[in-house]
Amino acid sequence: MKQVYQFIYLGVFMLHFQVSAQHKVIKERSLVTNKELTITVTGDYKDAIRTPTRKNYISLYKRDANKLLLGNPCAEEKMRELGFKYVVVPRNFQMSGSRYFFHNMWANTKLFFRNGPFWKSRLRNKVEKCRQQTHDFVD
Repeated sequence: MKQVYQFIYLGVFMLHFQVSAQHKVIKERSLVTNKELTITVTGDYKDAIRTPTRKNYISLYKRDANKLLLGNPCAEEKMRELGFKYVVVPRNFQMSGSRYFFHNMWANTKLFFRNGPFWKSRLRNKVEKCRQQTHDFVD
């Protein structure tokens, strides 16, 4: 008799996990075609909300845009893969040196822990390959 109760508890326990992994349906309206889209997702709803397209990038301030290859799609894609973007700050823009320094220090610290210790040299190599592939040379 005790084994029957254990079997029933096990069945209810397994049924609970099957119910919690049910399908979620998300309905959205397309911004391009203005048609209603239905997306079916299996798993927790919090996982369905998280999408990689809504990523916030870390911004690094730069005074000059030399060798950044801004506007080159290949180089910008490599920067997005590492999770940051460059923001060019004009020299005549009123930003204190300490704000510039501490912002970049904090951003570099976050990028160090996100991408590893040699992320700048890896980025430099990837950008150099992009520069050679697209014949985009900046002097």
